[in-house]
Amino acid sequence: MKSHILAVVALLAFATKPCSAAGDAGNCAPASANSFLQLHLKVESRELKPNPWPQKNGDSLRTGHSELIAGTNLRKAAWVYNEPGNSVIYASPVLDGFGNVVLTSTNGSVFSLRVKDGSPNWMVSIGSAQPAVPTPILIGDALYTTNGMGALYCISLSDGAERWHRQLTDASSGGDAFSMGGSGNILLFASTRSGDSYMGGSGSRLLAFNIVENRTLWEFKFIEEPFNSLPAVLGGQVFIASKMGGLTCLDLDTGTKIWHQEGFAAPAFTTGGMAIGPNGLIYVTGNSDRGCLNVLESNPSNCGDGHLRAWDKAGRLQWNRTFSNVPSNNAPSVYPLASGGYAVTIGLGRNPPSPASSDWDFLMPARDSPDQVVAFNATTGESLWAFDAPVWSSQFGAGSTGNKVCWPDTWSNALIDGAGTLYIGWLGGEVFAISGDTGAFIGSYNTTSSIQGAPGLDSGVLVVASCNNVAAFFA
Repeated sequence: MKSHILAVVALLAFATKPCSAAGDAGNCAPASANSFLQLHLKVESRELKPNPWPQKNGDSLRTGHSELIAGTNLRKAAWVYNEPGNSVIYASPVLDGFGNVVLTSTNGSVFSLRVKDGSPNWMVSIGSAQPAVPTPILIGDALYTTNGMGALYCISLSDGAERWHRQLTDASSGGDAFSMGGSGNILLFASTRSGDSYMGGSGSRLLAFNIVENRTLWEFKFIEEPFNSLPAVLGGQVFIASKMGGLTCLDLDTGTKIWHQEGFAAPAFTTGGMAIGPNGLIYVTGNSDRGCLNVLESNPSNCGDGHLRAWDKAGRLQWNRTFSNVPSNNAPSVYPLASGGYAVTIGLGRNPPSPASSDWDFLMPARDSPDQVVAFNATTGESLWAFDAPVWSSQFGAGSTGNKVCWPDTWSNALIDGAGTLYIGWLGGEVFAISGDTGAFIGSYNTTSSIQGAPGLDSGVLVVASCNNVAAFFA
């Protein structure tokens, strides 16, 4: 009887608000029983096509680019899902081959919505003990994510059924992967081990797990602590950036360190990350210390000089752009230009302090200039364009309240579709559509709350997750 009541309560909370009508095989083992709370709704039988947006930033290089065309100017949302209760969404939407969008929440849930109308498909809870369940990775007909305590889960995309879970580390506190990653049959994610010298950020070790062989291939203890860990793969090598703007290259098969380039000195750090371009260069954001306020409750990603650095596969620095007194706090995205070659884009601006730090407002630099999105020639670092957001006067992100706290970065990572339109979310609650070639404004939509997760897409569809809601846009 109790389980029926829980299902009814969950169903009432799991609601969408329609705005208008919208015109590789899995490698999981058999399901284990009673391992986590599930809410199963009616699931339509549909044929699986390739997953159009299977991981954060789209691909194993983390470029943020797709040949698929979203084709929207963001004028009107087709539907909006509102996150219930006091939980918020920091994860990025991933889109599967069944026509669903999959997300995670700070309440420990993983849930699936039908792209066509935002109606609920399924929802499960894996009891995360960290601020949010990581953005999953989709492989075939399954998704993979962790619970924030060292356990890896395999979940069916069609109905949300658990197929298996494995306890891979002895983590005693939260701090697992910000985003799952991987290539082929190998999953990559950060986790923690008890007794490691640091346990914050996104974990203390990078793990590689083979889903066909059902075993951990290797663990690598980070040289510099990551924050929003975003491992990327190029050929047989893994690249991971640190919160200091450093970069480590590992062998994909063995986890052996090939090289490491140091980041900048504390206290400044970045909440950004890295992406690999089709040209073979690795782009990493970082912040170097200049006038940082190392006081209680301050945010070291709120200060310093921002940097965007490009490294080649051998660890040789190719170019560096420095942004005086303006931090860089999102991961780069790399995309082709209509005129040929590639561009790399990042967002610039001071991350907001913790909403709990209002007593320290007077110590924070004033937000007296617009936050920017900037783009550069990916080969030379030459400036291409800059786009200014409206001036945001508040120290904190949009939509954050005492009961529903939202603590975003200034910008989400950017998505660039096959038509060259760049979509990016902002702490002021707006998602912008910008020309990737010129930086010209195309359109925007106000979600009313800050946007931490990067957008996701399918052909003719864009999905944006803010802290408090999810919105879909159709071509």
